[in-house]
Amino acid sequence: MSVKIIGSDKLLKGFEELPEKMNKALGDELEKTGEAIRDEAKRLAPVRTGALRESIKKKAWRRNGRTTVKVLADYPETGKYRKTKTRKQAAGSREYYAFAVEYGTKHVEAQPFLMPAARKAEDGLERRVSSNMDIVLDKELRT
Repeated sequence: MSVKIIGSDKLLKGFEELPEKMNKALGDELEKTGEAIRDEAKRLAPVRTGALRESIKKKAWRRNGRTTVKVLADYPETGKYRKTKTRKQAAGSREYYAFAVEYGTKHVEAQPFLMPAARKAEDGLERRVSSNMDIVLDKELRT
């Protein structure tokens, strides 16, 4: 006696593609979260000239089934360059001050904008990822 399950080939193929589809769903959610962090950091960034706010960027890439998302405050387009050489930057390099704004210095109090934005986006991330995984599983098991 033998048993043949109708549609088993389609089900097996769906299971083979499942890791790729799960990675895509996870990557999509990470990119959305990166955008939310970027937008919130721009909202929280202190504004004097607007250069710091404009320097906040989200960069994302996918390689070998993995998604990497970074949110950073890049060198602002101020046209200002360092005239003297410091320990960390060479003379003639573009000014970078997001670190000093985020963490403060001995002269200026900290005005965090990146870490609070990241913490806010972190709330519910696990739930959103789990929900997206459930959607992918439901879709694959129904077909």
